[in-house]
Amino acid sequence: DSVQGLFEWQSVVVHGRIEFPDPDGSPVEREHFARAVTAFQSLVPDSFTPDDPTPERELAFAIAVQEISGRAATHPESP
Repeated sequence: DSVQGLFEWQSVVVHGRIEFPDPDGSPVEREHFARAVTAFQSLVPDSFTPDDPTPERELAFAIAVQEISGRAATHPESP
């Protein structure tokens, strides 16, 4: 969601299946876990390292997207 004001907002809803790839699992699961870690580290470089600001972090997840929908409202222009 993104809200700029009462009549200016956007919202996206994603439906799908959540998956928790195992870093010690099959080769496919290890690859999915590595991709998730890379995504985390693009935002917080120390994620999943000894310097992780959230040291208890040990799970990553992915959503197998089945449906995406969205809505928005915009403030009408003043005359």
